[in-house]
Amino acid sequence: MRFSARRFRPPALTTLRAQTLTLTALLTIGILGATTFVIYLDGRASNNYLAAARAQDTQLHLAALETAMNDAKAGLQGFLATDDLRFLEPEVGVVDIRVVLEQIGRESGGDDRADFQRLAAAVTAWRDWADNQELRLRLGIVVVEPKT
Repeated sequence: MRFSARRFRPPALTTLRAQTLTLTALLTIGILGATTFVIYLDGRASNNYLAAARAQDTQLHLAALETAMNDAKAGLQGFLATDDLRFLEPEVGVVDIRVVLEQIGRESGGDDRADFQRLAAAVTAWRDWADNQELRLRLGIVVVEPKT
């Protein structure tokens, strides 16, 4: 069999136009895929940033809670050492423990909710004990606590 030059047609992908169209389609698919991936990464980074910001806020509130509890404890100890009622008065600028607990409670959710409830129960029990001790001290009732 003989092929004549006029009858022979090259395969579709060998022409310059077909190669250009194929390359353009592949580049378009690649650019769309890369854009989708960048958008996906940007969304994940945004979520990670928000989670980190919430965690930092919670850390700040927990530090404020610890400071408030230490201040209350120091006031009780100061009164016991000096018998001066000014130590039992709240200091100016000191954060109230109940306010800090409310802030932490508003921000906690999901897995943190159970941890917050245990923390709130412990802090409330301590605060009730400290309030009771303060009341006893103001009334002049001194009860020696057993050492634990």
